[in-house]
Amino acid sequence: MPAATDGYADAKAAHAIATSEANVEKAINRLIRWFIAVAIGTMGFGASIAALFLAD
Repeated sequence: MPAATDGYADAKAAHAIATSEANVEKAINRLIRWFIAVAIGTMGFGASIAALFLAD
């Protein structure tokens, strides 16, 4: 029985590690998407300001 309990604890630990890794990966992907969105937004903003200045 103790061996089975140890195996269960190991499986739980492995699952917890995998879950936290998945959460970290999700957070990193969210951050990358946010940076891309901000970069695109900033470029669009810069382009519209440039267009205003160039229109004159």
